[in-house]
Amino acid sequence: GMDQGRGHMVVVHTGKPLPEGVSFSGLEMEVRGMDQGWGNSGDSGVALFALRAGGEVRHDEDGPVMKVTYNHNSHPNPNHTVRIDGLAGLFALQPGDRLQVALLCPPYPGWSAYVERVEVRLFGTSEQEEPICTALPDDWQTHAAPAFDQLCKRLSDDALISVDVAHLSMQGQAKQGVWKERATVAPGSPDLAPVTPRLRMLLADRSQRCPEGVWTLLERLESYTSVAGSPSDPARRKQWYDSLLVAINRTLDALEHQGKYDTLGVVLGHYADASKECIYRWDREIANMHDLVTGETTGADARTAEDEVLRMLCAARRRMAEAELHRAKGVAVNNDVHFENFVYGSIHFGIPEQLDATRDYNRWNYAQISTFKPADVQRNLLQAYTPARIREIVRADILQAKTGGAQAIREKVIDWLRAHVPAGFQPQSEPAERQEAWLYEVCHDEDYRLKDEALNFMLCGMHVLGADRVACLCGEL
Repeated sequence: GMDQGRGHMVVVHTGKPLPEGVSFSGLEMEVRGMDQGWGNSGDSGVALFALRAGGEVRHDEDGPVMKVTYNHNSHPNPNHTVRIDGLAGLFALQPGDRLQVALLCPPYPGWSAYVERVEVRLFGTSEQEEPICTALPDDWQTHAAPAFDQLCKRLSDDALISVDVAHLSMQGQAKQGVWKERATVAPGSPDLAPVTPRLRMLLADRSQRCPEGVWTLLERLESYTSVAGSPSDPARRKQWYDSLLVAINRTLDALEHQGKYDTLGVVLGHYADASKECIYRWDREIANMHDLVTGETTGADARTAEDEVLRMLCAARRRMAEAELHRAKGVAVNNDVHFENFVYGSIHFGIPEQLDATRDYNRWNYAQISTFKPADVQRNLLQAYTPARIREIVRADILQAKTGGAQAIREKVIDWLRAHVPAGFQPQSEPAERQEAWLYEVCHDEDYRLKDEALNFMLCGMHVLGADRVACLCGEL
């Protein structure tokens, strides 16, 4: 085959889709092969490409993830090994991607190249649930009081507290309802009822004007019109458009059921602005308006204290990431939605925008033409997301919040503490007495504010913060 005028390319092997639930951190490729062995050298070799899930590889623009370059002058041995540690940005692999190995050779007269063997190894970590089984020693009560005092002392020291990255797990957060999965639509679903007549009736009842761009957006969605960035395959395009129409219908449901009509103008304004852009902007704005309107109507009574804390922290991280994104856009002087998705798709901060960004394959262009480094955004976010910052978020968004439903969430937090009295606290007392003393003498101060050590205790129990160094008395971890 020919590779866009650069030379000959022969596909050696195309792998299976990479599995779900694995975070890939490194690649290693061993190759046995060489060029013609005489004259000039250094232009032949073996390349490893990533065929992105749902998209088509473009070897001329995406570039290889890694490459072995044959050079019989500097490396006459036919055995070659290359390795990458810390896959990020352009090289970040996602579930569903496939790896493709190709032999490359320039079209120079007399040049040739061969490959006999290729081995590719991926390094990464997978997530799985493990039951936590603990048993106290028989004589534990003799050490209970000093152990509890030591626990409280060490929980008040942020030098011994770390952020447990487990709570940034995308699968874990989805399982606990931190965000809703993208809507799947069954044929005939009531959520797929036509949006245009419904919206016209809603606006007529309220004598409210609608920006013209809204009707343009709905006409394109309901007719499945192909636009920039939309799949060329009609079935895939219909599936994506249907999910957007469902999100709009559910947004209107919440507006009507809750009477949030003062928000309708904001929602329509965002829809109208998005109508002029590509499908990725449609997707972003429709999802954002859905979250804005329905954020308090997702069955709060069924959520546990841990679910509520994870939701609040995720919302705060989204704000932090958005602020960092705006700073990056200012530095790069770039307001393109594909640049936004390039940034979101290159970080790991436990936010749903990361998942949405992977749908935009045009974001890869910025890995080639931009000097911006997503790793700087990742570093800034992790440096700002400290135990102290996490406690500030919990205090502001839960303990001191005045929004509707905030009191119910505060009661869930208190109930969590009530149900998790440390075994070493007054083990001889009656359960009710222990709970009261724990809540009002240990967890709260004189002004009935939760102490930092109580928040740390709860957040460590929820695996938001790490307590390894708190528990280890034998040395530094």
